Amino acid sequence: MEGQRERGRSQPLVHLRGPPKANKHEIREAVEKLFDVKVMAVHTMKVRAKHRRVRYQVGLTRQWKKAMVRLTPQSKAIEGF
Repeated sequence: MEGQRERGRSQPLVHLRGPPKANKHEIREAVEKLFDVKVMAVHTMKVRAKHRRVRYQVGLTRQWKKAMVRLTPQSKAIEGF
């Protein structure tokens, strides 16, 4: 999972990259378990595969799901994001 933290808000917002079949409940449980924080809200969006070409081969990149996770104010910040 890759991520980025938005600054300047009272509640930390963490952007994560996950599998396209994951739902909001699974993402919430995984974040709370992995990082030992409390999640306030989860917003998701599908990032579609893009067409890419290398010489004569035409293919697609992988699709993935972007998750924006808002943490509670009492939660500690996630290190590395």
